[in-house]
This record gives sequence, structure tokens and C-alpha cells, in this order.
Amino acid sequence: MRARLYKAEAYEAKIRIASQEQSLSTLKQELEELRFFAAVEQGAAMENNSTISSNHNDPPPKEDEDMMDVKQKAAEKDAELIECLATELEETEKELKRTKRQLKEERSKNKSLNEGVETHSKLMIGKMQQELDAERAKNEALSEEMSLIATRRESNNEWQTKEAALNRTIENQQAE
Repeated sequence: MRARLYKAEAYEAKIRIASQEQSLSTLKQELEELRFFAAVEQGAAMENNSTISSNHNDPPPKEDEDMMDVKQKAAEKDAELIECLATELEETEKELKRTKRQLKEERSKNKSLNEGVETHSKLMIGKMQQELDAERAKNEALSEEMSLIATRRESNNEWQTKEAALNRTIENQQAE
């Protein structure tokens, strides 16, 4: 879009250059007329009207011509520079569009990958939760068994204590 704008500006610059060249030509003619009238006022009058018309066809002074050439070359260089900039801008815009498209593709890929990772993570979390629940169930069963064993030990200890007491009582009775 900017490239078109710059190309339009370059075209307008070329039109302005042509217009300026035409204006310079007109100004040169007016300058020649003013020089003629200045010469007439100073007493260097022309012989007849044919001299006036031939004077209009005389080439302008070298300095004016050089100045015009310099201005024209500068204007042409400006127009070329504008065209180059417009072309470069157009290429940059194309590169920007290409980069944007690549970014969209990368984002799409990343989104797909993220969704895949998220799905996989959810599956893994579910599986791990099941394993954790199974381990908890095992731990609860083991805890129950351990408490049964502890209860049995206490009960066994009580029997052993009672047995030891009975054995002492028996020994005491036998000793008497």
C-alpha cells in the first residue's frame, strides 16, 4: 500500500519536474524580455522587431543553463530515489506479509502441540491418579493388617504375661 503511495509520489514528482521545466522555459523568455527592456532603457535600443524575435531564440546564459541542469538532475535523482524507496518498501511489505504468515503457521503448530501436550498431560495425570488411588488402597489394607498384627501382638503379650504369672504361681506352689 505504501509502495503504491510512493510510486504515485514519484509519478507526481516527474509531473512536477516537467511542469518546472516548462516554467523555467517561460521564465527564461521573460528574463530575456526584461534584459531587452533594460537594455532599451539604458539606451542600447534594438534596431527593429526582428531583432527582438531573434533575441528570444538566443540561448540563455551559461549560468542559468547550468543551474537548470543541476536542478533537473537533482529532481531526476529525487524521482529515482523515490522509485527505489517505493520498490524497497514494496519488497519489505511482501517480506512482512511472509513473516506474518509464517508466524501464524508457527502459532498454529504451537497451539496444536500445546493441545497435544495438554491432552497427554491429562491422560498421564489420570493414570497417575489411578495408580495413586491403588497405592492408597494398598496402604490402607496394609495399615489394617498392621493394626490387626499389633492387636494380636498385644493380645499375645497379654497371654505371655498371664502365662508367665501362672508359671511363677506354679513354681511358687511347687517350691512350697
